[in-house]
Amino acid sequence: MAFIGIDLGTTFSEAAIAMKEDQQIKTQICHGVISHSECISSSVCFPRDDAGNKAPLVGDMIDGNYLDPKGAPGDTMVKEIKRLMGRRKSAITTPSGKMLEPEAISALILKYVKHCAETDFGEDVTDAVITVPAYFGDKERTATKQAGRIAGLNVRALLNEPTAAALAFGVHKKLRGRILVYDLGGGTFDVTLMDCLDNNFTIIGTSGDKMLGGHEFTQEIYDFLLSDMKDKYDYVPNNTELRRYESDWWGGCELAKRKLSVRATATITYVIDGSPCVTTITRAQFNKMTAPLLRKTQVRIEKLLKDTNKLLKDTKKTWESTDEITWESIDEIIMVGGSTYMAMIPEMLERISGGKKPIRNEPQLDVVKGAAIYARQLEFGDKAMRDTEGTSSLITLADVTSKSLGARVYEHDTDILTNSIIIKKNTPIPTEKSDIFEVRNDGQTSSLVTVLEGESSDPKRCTLIGQGTINRPPYKKGHELEYVYRYDVDQLIHVEVFDYGPGYRGEKLGEFDIKRNENLSEQEVQELVQWASGINFG
Repeated sequence: MAFIGIDLGTTFSEAAIAMKEDQQIKTQICHGVISHSECISSSVCFPRDDAGNKAPLVGDMIDGNYLDPKGAPGDTMVKEIKRLMGRRKSAITTPSGKMLEPEAISALILKYVKHCAETDFGEDVTDAVITVPAYFGDKERTATKQAGRIAGLNVRALLNEPTAAALAFGVHKKLRGRILVYDLGGGTFDVTLMDCLDNNFTIIGTSGDKMLGGHEFTQEIYDFLLSDMKDKYDYVPNNTELRRYESDWWGGCELAKRKLSVRATATITYVIDGSPCVTTITRAQFNKMTAPLLRKTQVRIEKLLKDTNKLLKDTKKTWESTDEITWESIDEIIMVGGSTYMAMIPEMLERISGGKKPIRNEPQLDVVKGAAIYARQLEFGDKAMRDTEGTSSLITLADVTSKSLGARVYEHDTDILTNSIIIKKNTPIPTEKSDIFEVRNDGQTSSLVTVLEGESSDPKRCTLIGQGTINRPPYKKGHELEYVYRYDVDQLIHVEVFDYGPGYRGEKLGEFDIKRNENLSEQEVQELVQWASGINFG
């Protein structure tokens, strides 16, 4: 029974297993059943089928059934579903009329990856560690776990993608010191700061953008292509032509992007009215048009360093070292994600760091390798990581909150609602934090505790992740209550409310675990589990 690591990506997904050979931890990547590629497309196609009997196609099954990457007329092709995880009202309608939330689509990808792993490794797969972007909040993480359940997997842990990559580096290359991980994938961006000492990984801070990845860089070339068609050939495609040729043109733009990583120019060939046409783009042009995107990642890095230093100052001694975090204090910069092959990425990192040369190993596979290594440890414990002398090399991970958690309350003696942050972003977890709030009106016998996720003081700009009603005595206006938030290592949130007097914690008035309003209900999950169990890829 294999225990695997899975990198559930926006563009591609991978699975791997870790094993011990010659007293060394090694990883084996599974391959697609049809393409035999290590990278399995995170795409799902629902074939047109009025009777609703045709099974969905996933990953390299699509290429194995269609020459056209768009599928056949009437099919529903779904890509980049990772960007919609945890968002209700984002359901995909299949040709047969079935409505499927992003969790269900991701479950199909996971189920197919599971099938590929079982085929490749020759044994059943039941347990998995799945990686997620570090900035994923509560609802996205819960959605990923639910997708795993629907796919028939016991999700033992969610592992942040930059942490997984650093883990792979750390085990094989023995990283030590303060590490900055720059992770630019096909659809998402993460930057994480961590301390590595032997096999101990302590996350200091993280930031990211789920709508910034290689896709946006390709989009710039695509827009350039359409503009060049108009300027050079006086051709403006109509909607029908766009739908017909978009996949081919986009594929040409993707190829051009890759060529520009190693060449000064790249060409895109296509046909207009039966005549061959060519658009040429230079690396200088590409760098200029994507400079704002690159700047976005730089701003995220700079803000991470600034916010981390502020948090360090506020908490006095959160980590072993309380020195200000500067580029001089960072020992290594690791590049992760296939999009870091773009030449502008290492150039930018070297420039803003004052000359530090970033390193990469296998940007597209480091994350899944780290997930597999961690999965092995969860499966076998201490025995999995012992060396020839019997010394334990057990991996320890210390993570932080990806986003702030607060309570929606009224500002003092006003009718203005605000998000009062209780647990700050990038606080080490597990953690327990509390704050004191006043009863608003005389005679109230209950308090509605609303838990928000986000950095803004405006509740409308934050995400409501749960709430609970606490029954209490009819205190007078101004009576103080203490809200206690507990955040555990699995990023589960527990809330307690206490009576409070000057300098002391009084009687516990009530408690609750977060009920996530944005995720599927247990009944919905069970229904989808049954639905997915009837889909076979073998």
